[in-house]
Amino acid sequence: NYFPETWIWDIARVSDNGLAVIETKVPHTITEWIGSGFCTSSAAGVGVSPATSLRAFQPFFVSSTLPYSVIRGEEVPLKVSIFNYMQQCQVIELRLLKSEDFYLIDKERTRQVCICPVVSKTEAFNIIPNTLGKINISVEAEAVEGDELLCGNAPVVKPSEG
Repeated sequence: NYFPETWIWDIARVSDNGLAVIETKVPHTITEWIGSGFCTSSAAGVGVSPATSLRAFQPFFVSSTLPYSVIRGEEVPLKVSIFNYMQQCQVIELRLLKSEDFYLIDKERTRQVCICPVVSKTEAFNIIPNTLGKINISVEAEAVEGDELLCGNAPVVKPSEG
């Protein structure tokens, strides 16, 4: 994931009309970025642009939480929170990917859960790390055509793609 505190420190040459197009990837955050620019010219001196903003928002995302440290052999809950800021309930397939760095205690590494609008839900996968140092943990979440009964009476949107 890409979560910088500052963003876009590029030098770009502007055209004669004073415009430049910069293609870049927006960081994976829910925030508002404020930006401005300045330019120099041997003929006109220094110019400063007015500030402008860009709102970055993800209507659906997953965040995992682990303890800072673990004792070797300790059972640890890997807490995975799913956030839905869309207008409809979604059936989500949550997958903990295999890794040589930990042992999964739970029987299932894939789960289906219902997440309704403006709600978050947390699932826990119980693991035992089996290597020293940093370990590789990857979780995937995908909106699927799943069991609509997971959402009770709430209307569920079946995605055209995950």
